[in-house]
Amino acid sequence: MKVLLDTSVVIDPSGAVWPDDAELAISAITIGELGFGIVKAADDMERVKRTIHLQRVRTVFEELPVDSAVAEAYVAVATALHIDGR
Repeated sequence: MKVLLDTSVVIDPSGAVWPDDAELAISAITIGELGFGIVKAADDMERVKRTIHLQRVRTVFEELPVDSAVAEAYVAVATALHIDGR
């Protein structure tokens, strides 16, 4: 059984449960959300920690489409909005 993990579970899996036979996967949108989290980090150390976490997530979980181009576009748009204060 394939289980799609929400971004919040990828960030903090404490308390999350799934069947033993689950094939865990993430959406490309999760990649975008984690990427934007790097941009929003309060300081350089947090940015490094989030970058390492994102790299691990990409190697551990199967990434399901929407596709990476969409996730990267999300990061670009969300970053522009963040810089603009929106």
